[in-house]
Amino acid sequence: MTKQENFLKSLKHELYIKKQKKYKVEKYKKNDVEDIEKSEASTEDFETLIRGCNPAEEDIGNFEATATNHDESAVPLELYLNRLQSDFEISDSEFQNTDSMQDNEDKMKKHAKRMGQIAEDWDEHWERVVEVHIGSYATLPSLCWNCKTSLTSCYIRCLCCVKTFCPECDSQFHLWNAFHQRQLLFNAELIKLRSRDFWDQNLSVVVERDVAVPCFIPPRCKSCRSHPACGITEEASVRNYVESGYWPGSPTRTCTLFTQTYMTHWFHTKHQIPSTAAMKYMEVSGKMSSEGGRNPVINPIMFRTASSQFSYINHMIDVDIKQDEKMRCKACVLPCMYSHFDVIFKLYRYKAARSGHFKSLYGDSVIVSDEKIEVHVAEINKLKPQKGYDNCGNSTYKAGKETTSRHRTQYETGLGSACCRHGVVLVAANLKTGENYRIVHFFQHFLWTIGYIYFCYDVICNYEKFLKDLIKVSEGHLLHGEWARMSKEMVGFLSVLHGDNNGRWREWACASLGEEQEQVFARFAKYGLVTKHMSPASRNDHLSEMIENHNKEKDDGMDYALAKRAKKASIKQNATQKKLDVLLSQRGLKETDLPGILTKLQQLAYEKRNNDTVTEDFKSPHKENLIESETVGTNEKKEGKEITEFFQSRS
Repeated sequence: MTKQENFLKSLKHELYIKKQKKYKVEKYKKNDVEDIEKSEASTEDFETLIRGCNPAEEDIGNFEATATNHDESAVPLELYLNRLQSDFEISDSEFQNTDSMQDNEDKMKKHAKRMGQIAEDWDEHWERVVEVHIGSYATLPSLCWNCKTSLTSCYIRCLCCVKTFCPECDSQFHLWNAFHQRQLLFNAELIKLRSRDFWDQNLSVVVERDVAVPCFIPPRCKSCRSHPACGITEEASVRNYVESGYWPGSPTRTCTLFTQTYMTHWFHTKHQIPSTAAMKYMEVSGKMSSEGGRNPVINPIMFRTASSQFSYINHMIDVDIKQDEKMRCKACVLPCMYSHFDVIFKLYRYKAARSGHFKSLYGDSVIVSDEKIEVHVAEINKLKPQKGYDNCGNSTYKAGKETTSRHRTQYETGLGSACCRHGVVLVAANLKTGENYRIVHFFQHFLWTIGYIYFCYDVICNYEKFLKDLIKVSEGHLLHGEWARMSKEMVGFLSVLHGDNNGRWREWACASLGEEQEQVFARFAKYGLVTKHMSPASRNDHLSEMIENHNKEKDDGMDYALAKRAKKASIKQNATQKKLDVLLSQRGLKETDLPGILTKLQQLAYEKRNNDTVTEDFKSPHKENLIESETVGTNEKKEGKEITEFFQSRS
């Protein structure tokens, strides 16, 4: 009986929680007093049921006294369970797995319990950790890893090798391993040794010795053309250093060397933490060197130059040798469908920023050169001079301005960029002024040349007017035919957040939001903290690295993203089809009727835009009958009026 009573007790607790959840859902969903009263009454019945399932101690004693065997005592238990199952609508599978209900709750709290356990472990063993940490600085008897000599009061401990050495073995080994962190344990004192510091047993002092940068030994000596065992020494070249994993600050001088691991660490740091400045990174490295007993000074010019050259050379290896197309989405196959253009004004550069002495390494391989933009804008200005700006809707959008006087203190005012449906940046260019339609036209023309069909832009309504005017005034121009064909083949697309009548439901638009470039800019905006004071060349190289690194991360996760989107689209397709079936049945329509209704609404909308008197004509019975003739099913006249009222409200 003990096992059965425990089972009933846990079951009643779970059922009570389930009943309370059901009561709350009904209360907030229906918000009806009668339903609440019924729920309260059912709760009272449930409490009565619990009291019936949990008899008093006297009843239990009487029950045990009258029960002659286990089978007889199991009869009322089955009745209780059957009653609970029927009252609370518990399925057989749920009823059989009642014991696992508590386990599911435990899984939900597993992370919180684990975090709490970690905190408890630290509270419990904190003193032990402190004791061990302090004891690690003590001079304890040890053994030399090389010569196996017993060490008592004076030896060297290397934190990189994780080994202990006697003074002689330490000199032999670390004269060729200059970058290891070593500690001298002398009696009760711990001394941090620099790369050139070694312990002299005869003098019992720390002395300085010349150390060699560890490099690969060449297979042949340049002097005797034999194995380099002749004892002749020579100066290592830049080739020797690069082959051995170092990177020079200057290709002609080897006074400053960086490890390639250090360069790689800085590359990932500045792109994973975009607001990190190079000077602060060098300060952190200097602090670590100081704590290790080394010189904390790092030449900033050498560091910036070395890191830029290191990144660019790796870029050239990927592009020229590996033939990697970094500015192309591998998931977009011809004909490419969707592209989105936008501008970010947070990536500006002050006019007062330094000009620098270096040229840009990346050039226009990632970011289009300013000269190409200026030539394109100049061609349009010859045909259509700049003037004012247009209004979009009832207000003036900043993105709709053809000319602007903002950013007077800035040389580069922002960065224009276009990406595909998958968030891969396809083209980027610097802005010298505000966002104007001539620059937008350059981006659209570029996207059209590489095969994209949909062109999404925040103020596509005004831009298309500009494009049509440009095609009219460009008759006879060399590029007129190309621009006209682009206007016909490329479809304008309005983002979801900028209007209800967007093209996300068009064929092959894949329900795109029109905010993909904004998602990209959410990450790019963090770079503005460090680029606003850079030189033009440094800024161009830094932003080029940013775009290529972003595209690489997108490409690396493309397989997972596509599989996830396919699964999500499959689920949404079924849900959307059900919604469509319900709406069609409510209006007595068929799915084949929708294209005719859409065509008629588009025609009326076009007439409304070009003729203000269409509203009065639209109210006439002729227009209503025209729409009603396109519908099939019951209640045609009623549904036609609903469509008419809907169009009038949208107008």
